[in-house]
Amino acid sequence: MDARVDYKRANMSTFFRLFDCESRGANHNYEERFRWFTVTRRSDGKLQVFPQVHLEKLVAGALHAISDESPVIPLARLLGFSLERDAYDLFIDDIGWTIALAVFYDESVVNADGFTDFDATKDANFPKYQFFKFASFLDLLQPGYVRWRPQTELQSEKLVTLGLRRFLREGLQGRSAILLRWIKQPGPSAFSDRKASQSKEMQQRRAFLRKLPHNLAAAMVAKRLDDAGIKPGLRKTSYASFKEWHRINPNSFHAWLSRQRR
Repeated sequence: MDARVDYKRANMSTFFRLFDCESRGANHNYEERFRWFTVTRRSDGKLQVFPQVHLEKLVAGALHAISDESPVIPLARLLGFSLERDAYDLFIDDIGWTIALAVFYDESVVNADGFTDFDATKDANFPKYQFFKFASFLDLLQPGYVRWRPQTELQSEKLVTLGLRRFLREGLQGRSAILLRWIKQPGPSAFSDRKASQSKEMQQRRAFLRKLPHNLAAAMVAKRLDDAGIKPGLRKTSYASFKEWHRINPNSFHAWLSRQRR
């Protein structure tokens, strides 16, 4: 099989196509199969395919409780596993080498003798797998926003590339925050540095509050927050400190504190 695409010089409309079947129906079937393909890590450290029915339940739970990060954490963990190289190997095993060579691989690498180097070909197409796995997972959480099939539109290509880069360099909490922001408001802001910083600050505030006695008076909570050097969120910029917030608008502070302690 000759190389059809040079990754570095490829036209986006050619390169960013997940499968290249002869019919739209066949493409759709493989795309749906890929869309729900995720893996989890067993107790022995090995990866295994995660059942679609369980993934559907996790997605439904996360979409139902969009103000709570807890249901998103398992999804972030699954997506992280599914972006690993071992997950890619499982995917190729799942569809089979013949299918991969025929409709998935965009580039075929040949050895010095002119024959297909199967390992090198597999390596060369790993970035494609990661790109589409991230794109299709975002589509599970907010269907239709990312235009990834039958081929990826340019704006979606830029968005997915940005999001994938951000997701891969985050830990579990950061990845969960990204997916939660995407569920609430899909778009570039879900992957922005500013939003990530806000999420980190929010996590730090909540972690600090969990360490305080639950029956501690709100005025004392405000003082402890200020003493720890924690600042009100950006939405509360009219208040220079938590003590000032509690003094000027105690009802607002109590409501905020109640939400943070959930």
